[in-house]
Amino acid sequence: MKIKQMQDLLDINCMEYARYVITDRAIVDIRDGMKPIHRRILWSMYNDGLLHNKNRTKSANACSSVLRYSPHGDASVYQAAVRLANDSVNINLIDGKGSFGTVTSRDISPGAMRYTEMRLAPITQELLKDINKDVVDMVDNYDNSRKEPEVLPSPLPMILINPNLGIAVGLASNICGYNIKDVCENAAKVMKGEECNVMYPEFSTGEHIINNPDIFSQIHNTGRGTIKLRAKYKVEGNSIVITNIPYTSTRETIIESVIELIKKGTIKEIIDINDNSGIKGFDITIDIKKNTNVELLMEKLYKLTPLENTFSANFTVLHEGKPKVLGVKDILYHWCDFRINTKKRSITHDINKINKELELLHGLGKILTSINECIDIIKTSKSDKDAILKLMKTYQLNEIQADYVANTKIRSLNIDNINRQLNKIKELEDSFEKLNSLLQDDRSIRELLSKELIELSRKYNTPRKTTLLDLQDLKMDEDVLIEDYNLNIVLSKEGYLKKVKLTSLRGASEYKFKDGD
Repeated sequence: MKIKQMQDLLDINCMEYARYVITDRAIVDIRDGMKPIHRRILWSMYNDGLLHNKNRTKSANACSSVLRYSPHGDASVYQAAVRLANDSVNINLIDGKGSFGTVTSRDISPGAMRYTEMRLAPITQELLKDINKDVVDMVDNYDNSRKEPEVLPSPLPMILINPNLGIAVGLASNICGYNIKDVCENAAKVMKGEECNVMYPEFSTGEHIINNPDIFSQIHNTGRGTIKLRAKYKVEGNSIVITNIPYTSTRETIIESVIELIKKGTIKEIIDINDNSGIKGFDITIDIKKNTNVELLMEKLYKLTPLENTFSANFTVLHEGKPKVLGVKDILYHWCDFRINTKKRSITHDINKINKELELLHGLGKILTSINECIDIIKTSKSDKDAILKLMKTYQLNEIQADYVANTKIRSLNIDNINRQLNKIKELEDSFEKLNSLLQDDRSIRELLSKELIELSRKYNTPRKTTLLDLQDLKMDEDVLIEDYNLNIVLSKEGYLKKVKLTSLRGASEYKFKDGD
């Protein structure tokens, strides 16, 4: 009995907690590429009017407003907002002002929320476009006092543009980002029913990615694979300047590992190492001895320090409310289905709006020949309800039409004004026909959305930071790790081979051997 009770307790509590963490906190949704907290931040800022063309507000103000949708405290909200404002992502969704930290540092924390300011970035308003047209479902917030979108409409496949890391119960997700131009062009191909190309990732830190087509294809098809990253450097006199480091490394761990190698005597060519990063950009300067073979030294550093690191891709995403590991190809296909659905809902909303406007205008047209009589009916009616009933009976109007006529200002009930409004009927009917035809034609919708993707990629395109480094250009010889020093090799009479450093012979006149050898 106790075992059964324990099983029930686990099912009710632990499994429910695991489900909540997976679906409502840690894993991104395939449709808009966001976790719930990021979605709530953007929605709250949008509702508060913090648009890209408005003044920024203190981050404390913006984050406190998010608590209307997220009950987890403003400190956790600010941490999530910081990620959207600093170089953790390829394209910032929040336009921040102040110190928001950096992904390249372990110890540099963002400024307190009372010192920094934020507003939505221009591209974020694209993600929220048409949200008032019933393109996505609206759900209750945690206390049922407000509505929030289940997902954002997202006309861009943000799931593949910005990187995402999530750790849930029993599973994790580690999604690398891709260049927006590549993603949009491939999504446009999928929209048109064409095969998409294999892409290589893009990281905001701008390092080298070691070119491995097999790994890129593996991620494309399965959503899993390990990408190898290398720092970029340049030589200035007797110094090596590290200009870009792997996305998964930090400047502190790199410097600490180099210092440790110097202390151990593993690397003797380095004199000093300093972090000179600042306003001018990233800069770790390594001072070296004269006549040092820089390429050989860098090979050692790549092998022994986080100047070379890996990114283990794991594309676990939420699809239809369940966690799944999907390849880039499948993610694009599912996202296109979502985007087509939102477009159809947008068109349906426009059609319904036109229908309602036509209904009102047709009702207005019925009173055109007897405006004075209509005004007399309204004036002599005992109540609004009485006026509506009389208008419905006199002009064969429905209740919506009669209510519209009854609430029209008397000064607007003149022939010229009514004719101007009725002239819109033909234009609205043409629009209705076009939208209705488009709604029935999936191919046209796909063509329209593919063009929209190309336009968005051109509008928000950013130069690629990450570059490919071909394997044949790398010196992977393990001999670079072998210390070079003078020694004697001694072969005894009995066949024993001995390696003796010359430094160990100082003060010793002869070698020691076993008795009788």
